Amino acid sequence: PQQPRPGAERAGPHPGAAPPRLRPRRAARPAPRHAGGGRGHAALGRGRAAPRRCGARRGGGQSRPGAQPAGGHGAGRAARRPRALPADARGRGGGRGRPRRHADRPHRCLDDRLPARRRGRAHGLWRRGAAGAGPGAGLRAARHGQLRRAQRAIHPAPGGDGARAREPDVPRQAAPAARAAARPCRAGEGRRARDGLSAARPGAALARAAAGAPAVSPAAPAARLREVAHRYGPVAALDGVTLDIPGGVMAGLVGPDGVGKSTLLALLAGVRRPQRGGVEALGADLRQPAALTAARQRIAYMPQGLGRNLYPTLSVAENIDYFARLFGQGGAERRARAAELMQATGLGPFAARPAGKLSGGMKQKLSLCCALVREPELLILDEPTTGVDPLSRRQFWTLIDRLRARRPGMSVLVATAYMEEAERFDWLAALDAGRVIAQGSPAELRRAAGRATLEESFIALLPEARRAGHRAVEITPPPPPRPGEPPAIEAHGLTKRFGDFVAVDGVELAIPRGEIFGFLGSNGCGKTTTMKMLTGLLPASAGTALVLGQDPARGGDARARVGYMSQSFSLYGELTVRQNLELHARLFHLPPERAAARIAALLREFDLEGMADSAPEALPLGQRQRLQLAAAVVHEPSLLILDEPTSGVDPVARDLFWTHLLRLSRQQGVTIFISTHFMNEAERCDRISLMHAGRVLAVGPPRELARQQGAATLEEAFIGALQRAAGPEAAT
Repeated sequence: PQQPRPGAERAGPHPGAAPPRLRPRRAARPAPRHAGGGRGHAALGRGRAAPRRCGARRGGGQSRPGAQPAGGHGAGRAARRPRALPADARGRGGGRGRPRRHADRPHRCLDDRLPARRRGRAHGLWRRGAAGAGPGAGLRAARHGQLRRAQRAIHPAPGGDGARAREPDVPRQAAPAARAAARPCRAGEGRRARDGLSAARPGAALARAAAGAPAVSPAAPAARLREVAHRYGPVAALDGVTLDIPGGVMAGLVGPDGVGKSTLLALLAGVRRPQRGGVEALGADLRQPAALTAARQRIAYMPQGLGRNLYPTLSVAENIDYFARLFGQGGAERRARAAELMQATGLGPFAARPAGKLSGGMKQKLSLCCALVREPELLILDEPTTGVDPLSRRQFWTLIDRLRARRPGMSVLVATAYMEEAERFDWLAALDAGRVIAQGSPAELRRAAGRATLEESFIALLPEARRAGHRAVEITPPPPPRPGEPPAIEAHGLTKRFGDFVAVDGVELAIPRGEIFGFLGSNGCGKTTTMKMLTGLLPASAGTALVLGQDPARGGDARARVGYMSQSFSLYGELTVRQNLELHARLFHLPPERAAARIAALLREFDLEGMADSAPEALPLGQRQRLQLAAAVVHEPSLLILDEPTSGVDPVARDLFWTHLLRLSRQQGVTIFISTHFMNEAERCDRISLMHAGRVLAVGPPRELARQQGAATLEEAFIGALQRAAGPEAAT
């Protein structure tokens, strides 16, 4: 029998305390003898000390305390063969365990990188397990595999279901050794100790933080920021932001791309750590590791991008189940929660469909389900409807309204680029250049600015230097078409397939010269693919297309008369503004004298003279878009194809961009083919086409389309066309 080491301490006389654990001496112990054979943890040989380094043991080692000597035939080689563990050592459910080279200690890459003091503690916690649970109880977390270890390293949560033993009630006055012995091991704690996310005993500190976390009343702020600053290299994403975000309401952050909305949300979600200033969410100071870890269990975060947090090869049900496992839910709880979420979102009929084959709106609903597998107190959504069609956008917000009605105390914080969406929020904060320029309800912001709409109010609230020279866009009628003149663009049955996927399906178009023609549709509906076929960048799988009377796939001088502006920034960052324009002029074979005069005129026309020698990456987004437009028209094309040129641009820059487009169309007779998902931009076009799932649903002037659909607005007309085209899936 083992003898206690001199000075070993026992737990205090607490009636609910676990039996004391004694610290064993470092001596060779006999190997255990278990009947039944099979696969499990190796029964080690006799009389040899365990190796200090991780790795396969060579024929002998050190067994657990209380083991009996192995005897009988085959005590040498056979003793090293994997044996079955008793039920109390195998953890929940019994069964056979998988063999592990070093199951009684953390992984080598974790263990060896810890400081010596922490490495010893992590090693001891891994081996000891819960007091009184018998040999091998410390191996339970390891038995649940890589998913469980990753789960607790990323989202450690105290308590939970039966997969995690709760910390025994050990009095604070008990000896440190007894408290450590009574505490169960949790996988990933060594990793958290290494990363500095916990105290010396991360599980105990986390349990106390969770137990003492302040409950947030509906009247209390959901989040507080005090002089928060965050930089990405030389760029200041947030610059001294001080803000109190009310709780129990739907709050919104509005502003164009690059003003700091996503950074602010990532700080509140605990995804990023604040560089300067104070950040609180649900009453927890997110600068404190223990409070940050506890707060993460009460916050759900949906990042920006269509299905960005999904696994495309997993089905709808598998994605939800995977996130539920990460949050430590048991099997029955996972199944019940998944069924509830799929029923609420209408994804039940598509449970077996891979996430990569869902539409944009369905991807966002699935992303929301994955964020809501546990019921959060704070739901953070980063531009959840950007790039989806109006019908899916409406369905998404209807779903959010139902969730809020069921849980009125839940706080929702949303970043959006759509001002019409922001009208539905209870509270707004408008951001520009990393600073808060206004906050309050939508009605209060409109009243303070003295404007009728939020977009006009946002422009009026900008600093004077930002809105200097801004004028509202005036839409003038297009010139009448010349008799007998062929269209600028003709397409008949234009189709593009990528394997089994049909991206564009039988598109029919006829665009007269000098017209501004809009392509309205969601991301992934085929707009960009159609434009690339019309410019000759992609060959068509079927159908025909004529651009300025010629087939674009065969080249010819028609391609030299087309200007193209891609959806993403496509200029050279290592060249200056002037050098980019000079390069495009040479690509189109402009003579040097004509090129110099043309570049000087473009710099003046697009207000780029003051930054001609600057790098494009140093320019604001609106100026970069104007530079791309100037490069696209440097050779004075007859046709201009623009793929979502104003996405993410602030309203002032968007209006200035459209002023240039109208001048090109009305004064120079340039035909403009532009794609967008902004309704107010589509209403500025002479004619538009409504596109969905690779097909053109309707073509005509915006007001005429709304009248034909019996709708008051273009958005309602588009939603009606989508509902008729989508059929049964329109309900999702």
